[in-house]
Amino acid sequence: MELFLGTSDLIVANTADQVILFYAPGKCHSENADLVFQHGGTLIAEDGIFFQNISFLDATQTGYLNEGNVSDKLLFEGYGVIHYYGPHIIHEAEFQKGGSLYGSSTFDILTLTPGQEYLFFGGSTQTITPGGTINGLVGVDCTDRMYLHSMVNGQPAYLYKDGADLVFNWLDVRDISVSGTAQFIANNSAVYGSSTGWTSNYQPRNLYWVNGSGNWSDIFHWEDEYGVGNQCPPTALDNVFFDQNSGLSGGGTIAVDLAATCKNMDFTGTTGNPLLLFNNSISVYGSLTLVPDMQLAMPNWVFGSTEPGCTITSGGHNLGSVQFLGIGGVWTFQDPLEADYVNHGYGTIFTNNHSVTTGNWQRYDPEAFNSYTELFLGSSTLTITGPGTQVVLFYAIGKCHSENADLIFEHGGTLVAEDGVTFHNITFLDPAQSGYLNEGNVTGKLLFEGYGAIYYFGPHIIHEAEFQQDGAFYGASTFDILRLTPGKNYIFNSYTTQTITSCGLLDAVGTSSDPIQMSSTNPGEAAIIEKNGIRLCVDWVNMSDIHKSGTAPFYAGANSTDGGNNAGWNFSACPPPTPIAELCDGIDNNCDGQIDEGLTNPSLAYLQSGLRQSRRPDHDNLDGGVPGVDSFFSVGQVKYLNRSVHICI
Repeated sequence: MELFLGTSDLIVANTADQVILFYAPGKCHSENADLVFQHGGTLIAEDGIFFQNISFLDATQTGYLNEGNVSDKLLFEGYGVIHYYGPHIIHEAEFQKGGSLYGSSTFDILTLTPGQEYLFFGGSTQTITPGGTINGLVGVDCTDRMYLHSMVNGQPAYLYKDGADLVFNWLDVRDISVSGTAQFIANNSAVYGSSTGWTSNYQPRNLYWVNGSGNWSDIFHWEDEYGVGNQCPPTALDNVFFDQNSGLSGGGTIAVDLAATCKNMDFTGTTGNPLLLFNNSISVYGSLTLVPDMQLAMPNWVFGSTEPGCTITSGGHNLGSVQFLGIGGVWTFQDPLEADYVNHGYGTIFTNNHSVTTGNWQRYDPEAFNSYTELFLGSSTLTITGPGTQVVLFYAIGKCHSENADLIFEHGGTLVAEDGVTFHNITFLDPAQSGYLNEGNVTGKLLFEGYGAIYYFGPHIIHEAEFQQDGAFYGASTFDILRLTPGKNYIFNSYTTQTITSCGLLDAVGTSSDPIQMSSTNPGEAAIIEKNGIRLCVDWVNMSDIHKSGTAPFYAGANSTDGGNNAGWNFSACPPPTPIAELCDGIDNNCDGQIDEGLTNPSLAYLQSGLRQSRRPDHDNLDGGVPGVDSFFSVGQVKYLNRSVHICI
């Protein structure tokens, strides 16, 4: 197939339509043609395709350039997106609204619009040719401020230019680094984050709210530390203060009427119970200090610091929507945190042992960014209030420190996490809601008040699990204690093993009126329960397709029903326990909570600094030790072994 467009105009009339031009290289001759999307849309094409002009019309619609080069002009009347595929070669590009630039591109002329935000993908490079320029970056004042931001806080994107210098005014530049022989001069501009290479004259300010109620964007309400009023609204480099001199002692409203930013925000000293009204978000690049004597309405916070040492004091308020989005940022909670939603995108959080209550907690991002995110829960209790909520804890291995913390789902839900995440207790409350443990280990107790399921991902290591309603065991798990409830139905995944530890307990005793149902997921295909050590006893169980594994004897009980394909079970009453002798093996053989009792004399054999020490000359070549290295030659000699061994006398 081959297309010769000549000087034709290819006009796409449908709204947000997708044009696909997958012609082989050299088979789409469009270099003198124009492509016009009348109501936004998307161009998808093979690499190397050229148009003279590409226009995405209609200011209410978004235009997407996935592939393609432009020898004259690329126009976005609405929001514009240049995607990863490329690199793109474009003579002139004009963005009349905001835009996102994912791929690396080369421009002779790049025209942006004051007052808009432009996002650049971290790691991408936008190159301006030596004779080229960037238009539109000279605003009249701070009301025309343009925002040039990397898509990820702390991960820089790049602008490159040789030749003549570029001079800008009233910019907000976050994580955009510049290079080349040209200077990038930004007057009256906040340049912060990982931005490098800029020449900027901006001096960070301490700004105070004054004159009572008003809009965040109104210069009438901002005064510097020297008492000079009519200050431009804060940037990410400026600290903001609300206090007894803010004119709010009789109440009042601070209306966030734009996407606000600041460094540190402090309400200490505020009186009158003023209202902070979020008609937009506030991005805090330092610490936040709220006080009880204030109100929040529709709160929406973004914590974007890329530096350590930040604190959050909520003052007892529900913070609403909370996002942590700064690579390198470190936040420590100063009091309990309550929120509707928490997104831990990047950075490190220390809950400082304070309780955290939220509708949802999410850590979900490509694995490439996992190393930038870490959570220290300490002994906090993380309570999830949303019904049936899926909590995602995709932290890299070793980056979610939750082993001493409790996780509570108030109305059922699902835990999705990376392998190895461990909590002290996990509780799924509400008998009317289901709980799903997809991944996770539990050193204390796992409780399902409603239907409970342990899924394939694992294996799970759980000290104690209690199922108060029906349940399912899909993934392989190891339990010290597993408690099932009379009258309930439990299915075990075929060919999958549930392990009860040698001193562990399977508490599965039904009643004559409420027997327990135990079966595999697929009739005729057995599931496996494994146990070594002391016997396993259940009763009043209707059992089918459950096979026994391990050295412990299994007793199904005299009142249980053999539904078929049960291997290794004795369907008779559980006999009295048989005393088990303790062996010299470092294991609690008789399950009395002690190891090798009566066999080890701690005055003669003990562990010191991780190595065994003995005064027994007859302990020669212990556990296969090296003669002359691990040997003893005289009474009273002290010998440190190269590894930990167990010595019984």
